[in-house]
Amino acid sequence: MAFSESMFLNLSTFSSRSFASFSFSMFRFSFGVGVGFDGVFVGKHPTFNQ
Repeated sequence: MAFSESMFLNLSTFSSRSFASFSFSMFRFSFGVGVGFDGVFVGKHPTFNQ
């Protein structure tokens, strides 16, 4: 019983950690894409390009 409980606890902590890292990587990817898009847009925009 204790073995299965510890296994379940380890599995749940591992899944939560992997989910957190996955969400963080997705957030970083979307943030990088947004910043790159803004940089391209600002670079092509005539008013910001001085």
